[in-house]
Amino acid sequence: MKQFIKDGFQGIAFGAVDGVVLALGVLTGMSVLGDRTTVFLSLFATGIADAFGNAVGMHVEEESEGNTSRQRVWATTILTFIGTIVVFVVLITPIMLFPLSLAVRVSWVVGMLLLMGLGAIVATLRGWKKRMISVEYATWGAVASVVSYILVGAVKGAI
Repeated sequence: MKQFIKDGFQGIAFGAVDGVVLALGVLTGMSVLGDRTTVFLSLFATGIADAFGNAVGMHVEEESEGNTSRQRVWATTILTFIGTIVVFVVLITPIMLFPLSLAVRVSWVVGMLLLMGLGAIVATLRGWKKRMISVEYATWGAVASVVSYILVGAVKGAI
């Protein structure tokens, strides 16, 4: 059971971190367009594709180890999918509730808190400094957001 929880956390953490970083990048980048429907549908489609992509990637990675049980492979696969989908649902919800500019801010704060929380959990499990890992995870989300915003703005201006 302890191994299943460890494997499950690996899948959930991978899916959640990837989901937050990707969602924040898409959300921030697409917000340049200023259209709530476009941002929502972009995140919706990205969330579904990302969850399947993460699950399949984790599945292949687990199978390629060669010494992994079928139960562990499928547990990690399913939990990776769930971790990614849950994050996208959480981060897409503000778009349905608030005007776009406020929704972006709310989702961004929630995403940063999720990344920092996951960083703290991983740091605790590994015996590392919580603050350092939390900041590292949040930095990935921030970089993805800023780069996406700049590049989408530049491409929008060029078209």
